[in-house]
Amino acid sequence: MFYYVNGTVTELEAGLAVIDCGGVGYACATTNYTLSQLKKGERAKLYTYLNVREDAMELFGFADDLGRVHAAEHDAAVLRQAADQIRHIIVPPIGYTA
Repeated sequence: MFYYVNGTVTELEAGLAVIDCGGVGYACATTNYTLSQLKKGERAKLYTYLNVREDAMELFGFADDLGRVHAAEHDAAVLRQAADQIRHIIVPPIGYTA
């Protein structure tokens, strides 16, 4: 659905980058490598993979298109598990049960 997001990096956290694109902040779960390529306040382009499941929509961002392609080809369950672990470490979502 989204091939990439292109805008200003507004937030960087463990496993998460927020990119402001025209006043909308896109929260992208991401890798340590991608985070190392980003700087808060600077422009960035993240290639994305949107994982849609029954209970969530998760946007993953990658520094290059190769990462996006690998994500699209990779088992979505592994990506969900990584995203769940990241969210659980940062702030458990409302209604989260372990």
